[in-house]
Amino acid sequence: MSRIKKRIDKCIRVLQNSKSSDERKAAVKELLKIGLGAEEALPELMKIINGREEFTIQGLAEETVIKIGEPSIAYIKRLLKSLKWKKRSKAIEILGAIALTDKETITKVLSLILPIATRDLNYHVRLDVVTIVGKLLIKSKKQTHAIEILGEVLRTDRHMQIQKEVSNLLSSIDSDLAIKELVKSVKRENYPLIRPTGNPRVEAANGLYLVAHDKPKKLKFAIPDLLKVLRKDPTPAVRASVLLPLALSGGWDVVEDIIDSAACDRWYQVRVTALTVIGIIINQKPTKRKLKSIEPLIKKIARDDKYEYVQNSARDLLEVIDEKIKTE
Repeated sequence: MSRIKKRIDKCIRVLQNSKSSDERKAAVKELLKIGLGAEEALPELMKIINGREEFTIQGLAEETVIKIGEPSIAYIKRLLKSLKWKKRSKAIEILGAIALTDKETITKVLSLILPIATRDLNYHVRLDVVTIVGKLLIKSKKQTHAIEILGEVLRTDRHMQIQKEVSNLLSSIDSDLAIKELVKSVKRENYPLIRPTGNPRVEAANGLYLVAHDKPKKLKFAIPDLLKVLRKDPTPAVRASVLLPLALSGGWDVVEDIIDSAACDRWYQVRVTALTVIGIIINQKPTKRKLKSIEPLIKKIARDDKYEYVQNSARDLLEVIDEKIKTE
């Protein structure tokens, strides 16, 4: 019998028989030092994680399970079926830590936790999955199935915090598929009518803004779809939310469409947002000729709009245009 095997067996006997916190802590610490190779101790370590041991001992047991690595997955996945949401969250956290430590386990871990992102009834658990998946995608961007699942979570989850988290995550991944999932989420029209919080289409548009802010060329393919949303979507907040990504990715090519929104949209706040966005496009240093071409259209809005707030926004924009024409 090898020396390591003797150490492991001794630790297992202590965990099975001793009630002394100090002895149990020392045994778990010894297993932590051994790490990979101490899989025989996994049943006892899982009893500690599932039980009511001291917080310190539980933490050491979790660290040991993570250090043991891939052999631990078969034991930890049983916790995913626990009726207690905190146990399920703990399992997700440990599985994520194993995958982050051992890249070879990422696919296996994702296959276990991704279904939970769309099925678990507790939003804390779903949020934990999204957070872990985000960290794993940074390590392995080839997990296209995970990106598609995140897109589905964005379109179907009823909790605003999860919508925001997924939108931010998809916008931060350097992936064309992630951007397409955001565009798909903005375009989708048939969402459940009763949603306790948030609007997934607005959150998706916010994600597209983050993409357009950093890499505007990556969003050019989506301009026709975003223009369609701007012209035809029945929800004012959604129409307003696509204006910024449109302006940053389309620039002067979409300025007339945005002016049309500023002049004709039924909701005054969309019109004000459109005027604000035109100001961003103007700061991209267009020629004097281009500035003069839109000046009459803005004057018409300042003169004809029935809301003073919109009129004032148009007048402010005219002052900026006039100043830029003079300094051109």
